[in-house]
Amino acid sequence: REFSTPELMAGRPLRSRGALVLCAVAAVALGLAPSFVGQGVSRRHVGFLASSLILGTSQDAKAAGEVTQADKERLTRGYKDLVYMMKNFNIVTRKCEKNQENIQRALQSGQASPDGCIANPLVVRKYLGQTSIKADLFNTKDLLVNMELAGMVPSKSEDEYGDLVEDFEAFKRQADEWAYSSSWAEANPGGGRDRTEDYLLRSKSLAEKATKTLGRIVEILGLSENLYA
Repeated sequence: REFSTPELMAGRPLRSRGALVLCAVAAVALGLAPSFVGQGVSRRHVGFLASSLILGTSQDAKAAGEVTQADKERLTRGYKDLVYMMKNFNIVTRKCEKNQENIQRALQSGQASPDGCIANPLVVRKYLGQTSIKADLFNTKDLLVNMELAGMVPSKSEDEYGDLVEDFEAFKRQADEWAYSSSWAEANPGGGRDRTEDYLLRSKSLAEKATKTLGRIVEILGLSENLYA
């Protein structure tokens, strides 16, 4: 199998970082990726971009690199909503009925609830963009890859950006999973409210990491200052 990019055939480095990344992604499919590491593209970065583009639909691939103002605004909005959730976590994730006692209660596991209200873990999933295709942070992986391919990432920050995006997606997924587990913990056999609170705190910890990571991402993209460092 031949990979006939003129620059590669001539043994010259590609001048465009975007062209290099796209060629590296193609090389992954051809089993030639190692040759790109020496040209400044990390294996982790190439693998992440490859998984995003190769596994996408043909329509996604056609639109790769296209970023609209609406895309920028929804990412910024989603980030600010995450910051709001983290700064007001015990308010937005609690469901309090009128005249309900606001008393902290020790639970069976020793994990105390922050008040007498009922935990509402599914709110975390909403802020993470996991409950609706119209959510601001829905399908962020493709969007963040497209923003890099569109040239929005400064060359000095490209490797850092690739790592941040991969970390953000991992934190986001794990926070979502723990929030979902928390929502069913009390109803499951052997479960209880203590498990609900415990799993919610695990989700909170991961959501905080996701928020801090996304804060650095939007800072690199020039979309917003880091509001939750």
